[in-house]
Amino acid sequence: MTQHELLKLGAIGMTTGGLAVVFIAAAQHRSLARITLGMMGRRRSEALRDQPLFSALEPLTRWLARWVSRVPLGSTRGAVERLLLESGNALGVAPDEFIALTLLTTLLCFGVGSVAAIALASPALGFWGAVCGPAWLMLGLHQRRQRRFLEVDRGLPALIDLAAMCMGAGLDLPGSLRLVVQEGSARAGVLRNEIETVLRELDLGHTRGAALRAMARRVPTRSVHDFVSAIVQAEEKGTPLSEALQVQATVLRGRRTVLAEEAAARAGVLMMLPLLLLLGCVMLIAMGGLVIRGMESGL
Repeated sequence: MTQHELLKLGAIGMTTGGLAVVFIAAAQHRSLARITLGMMGRRRSEALRDQPLFSALEPLTRWLARWVSRVPLGSTRGAVERLLLESGNALGVAPDEFIALTLLTTLLCFGVGSVAAIALASPALGFWGAVCGPAWLMLGLHQRRQRRFLEVDRGLPALIDLAAMCMGAGLDLPGSLRLVVQEGSARAGVLRNEIETVLRELDLGHTRGAALRAMARRVPTRSVHDFVSAIVQAEEKGTPLSEALQVQATVLRGRRTVLAEEAAARAGVLMMLPLLLLLGCVMLIAMGGLVIRGMESGL
């Protein structure tokens, strides 16, 4: 590296360090209050304990979120809130805090990319750093949301069957769900957390329909919507809940079978191209020697 490049690198480092000091000093005053209560407070505490990068950026995030909250973002804030809700909000942050965290990630990755651009003489690295930072954050949220949806859809039919059996033995719906969560197939994972949230809301005085609809907003899959609709309609029309749940479990299992068959059919089609490429490689290996000999002999 030349002396000019070293000076550039030193200037960027000093600027970055100075901005970091200013941000850290400013973050000590007039920041948004840290969420410490409820489910979000517990998840934030877990994130602060298990994720060092988030723990380092959390004071700056709260400070910047105070300014983000004053910006009229229209439907963007609602879309971020829905994404955080559906992904389980593993960091325990509010929508404004997540937007602030995205901005900080962009600046951080842009700084790292700029330093790498100077060191490697590749100006595009700064741009790609600024793009890849928030993209990585959003991709992680979308992947977490899809994993949550898949886990709930897989475990819901078994949970409904067990709840229907418990109701047939004389328990009510909250008692059946509580027994299934403690002893049944939903002993761990997303489905257990969602059912526990529903039971907690019922204990706090929410109506059964409101608690179940809140679950449908957190996990807006077709299976969950059908499950919630079946319970609400059975209560409104006076249909026995155990029978409605048994029918719903049968429908969900049939739907899973159809989806599995469709996935198997798509897998067969997708395997055609690799098989054709493999067949071409085998033909080249088998016939390559004959072709080379023929070319050498002038045939």
